Amino acid sequence: MSLIPEKLLARLTSNWRKNLFENNSIDLKPVAKVFLPDGDFSAIFTEMDPDRKLLFGLVDHGQGRMKVEAMSLAELEDLRGHWGCPIEVDTSFRSKMPLSGYVKAAAQLGRIAI
Repeated sequence: MSLIPEKLLARLTSNWRKNLFENNSIDLKPVAKVFLPDGDFSAIFTEMDPDRKLLFGLVDHGQGRMKVEAMSLAELEDLRGHWGCPIEVDTSFRSKMPLSGYVKAAAQLGRIAI
């Protein structure tokens, strides 16, 4: 069983295919938000390469260290917080803007603003 629910995985994969067809020129809205309840890590993902299990989006490693990057699903599932808590998916997350908007806001605030 995957960390990310099947419904979100299907949307992430669909976005990946759509963006691949458009030569990565689409500014997609994030589909999934994940976070460590006992840590500084959070991320919002727009798409996932289903073959390589790579998620793409804005990742905040803590202390203002944010960047748009790819991250493997296995790496994400292995992350643990300060007290050993695993990554959680924010099932109430609904994107309000494309990824570029979150990147711009994060650069101003020093964190991912949801």
